[in-house]
Amino acid sequence: MLQLSKITPIGNLRGGLGHLLVALLVTAFGCGRASSFRQQIQAVRDATDDRVQISDRQITDRDMRELRGLSGLRELVLDDTCLTDRGVHELRDAAKLEHLRLVGARITDEGMQTVAGLKALRILNLPDAGFSDESLRAISDLPQLELLRFGSSRVTDAGLDHLTRFPRLRFLHLIAVPITDAGLLRLAKLPNLESLYLDEIDVSDEAVTQLLKSLPGVHVHIDEAHHRSDPHGNDHSHGDGA
Repeated sequence: MLQLSKITPIGNLRGGLGHLLVALLVTAFGCGRASSFRQQIQAVRDATDDRVQISDRQITDRDMRELRGLSGLRELVLDDTCLTDRGVHELRDAAKLEHLRLVGARITDEGMQTVAGLKALRILNLPDAGFSDESLRAISDLPQLELLRFGSSRVTDAGLDHLTRFPRLRFLHLIAVPITDAGLLRLAKLPNLESLYLDEIDVSDEAVTQLLKSLPGVHVHIDEAHHRSDPHGNDHSHGDGA
């Protein structure tokens, strides 16, 4: 194991020796982050892996071109993106994709049409999106979707009605979605719901209590805290694992 404390400070080294040490450190600690993205993609193409996860660099629409034709991809987790609909469209061939997390992606209704075609999706996490109620209608035909986490200022109470069409939806996380008490109560129509997370949602305590009466088995978490009427208390077995 490389002991950094035993290495002479680079600034004290002369000439080529200092440059050599810099090069060795870059190689040892993977400073070439762009190649990591390509290497993971190549592993999927070679069928030695089915997962791409990047958290240490921002992924752009241009980067997403590398995913064209990546039919063996099952999990794509990108924790820092500036994607638009154009970048999301590069996933159109990912027929086996089960888990999609795109943090920072400003996906609109156009990009959600591509997502709606990914019929194997089980987990969909789009915390920074900009789609409307129409997109919830479009993706309600995803037959395997169990966990949905999204943020969008364009989704309304009416859009939540589309969630009742998801046959297997068990976990729902809404972020800064401008719904009202009436919209929240529409979630009582979700018979398989096990966990509901609400962050920056302007609904009353009374509405949440009423929802829990309709769905007594549901775990409810509001702004990083359990609701006082949640029978599960500190039980996180229903947690948000997106």
